[in-house]
Amino acid sequence: MSLQVDAVLFDLDETLIDSLRGQRAAHVEVAKRLMLILESQNVQMTFEDLLRCVSDFDDEMDVRLIRDRNKWWPTLFRMLGGKDLSKREARELTRAYWIAYARNSPPYEDAIPTLEYLRSKRYKIGLVTDTDGTPGMKRRRISLTGLEKYLDTVVVGGEDLKERKPNPEPFLLAAQRLGVPAERCVMVGDKAFVDARGAIAAGMKAILIHRREWDVPSVKPHYIIYCLSELRSLL
Repeated sequence: MSLQVDAVLFDLDETLIDSLRGQRAAHVEVAKRLMLILESQNVQMTFEDLLRCVSDFDDEMDVRLIRDRNKWWPTLFRMLGGKDLSKREARELTRAYWIAYARNSPPYEDAIPTLEYLRSKRYKIGLVTDTDGTPGMKRRRISLTGLEKYLDTVVVGGEDLKERKPNPEPFLLAAQRLGVPAERCVMVGDKAFVDARGAIAAGMKAILIHRREWDVPSVKPHYIIYCLSELRSLL
């Protein structure tokens, strides 16, 4: 049975763009820079161990919904056995992280064909995403993807409004901007504990696109898909 909706909302990272690839590149860049700083403080560890620590820490911050990378790095640095990390060094790490991330996060192969299909069927299309913690960074990253021309609205939680996902307000703002009642919207995202939870709280249908496992308690989405092209059979 197909979903009776007028608008399709998407998350960005790991939903429309392959940010897992970008994230890995960002971790490598940050690990390289951290290695040099740690060595200057006589802290020794293998690059592989350091890279694993950076990756695990990123996932932990994601689950905790802590976005400000400038606040991440001093905490991680102390966990690695380093002394204080300066604000300048933290900002440089954040900048390097996002440059590597953005350059290595292309749209998934079926993202643009799916968006083109939805437009051909006259669905309203929105993007509901959260701040990267650096004001303006998320919109700059969106502009690099080439996806904007397919979107009728973009809501960045934590910047366009105070609330962030899974608060229902970013979803409701997107629906309002599209001129579509919440119950006629469906949200597609990769994290049930953020995307599905917020969408359902807003009165929307929720589709989880399974990119990887997240061992986090969450609400149950209405549907689970494994590639974006499956939306054609649901809508």
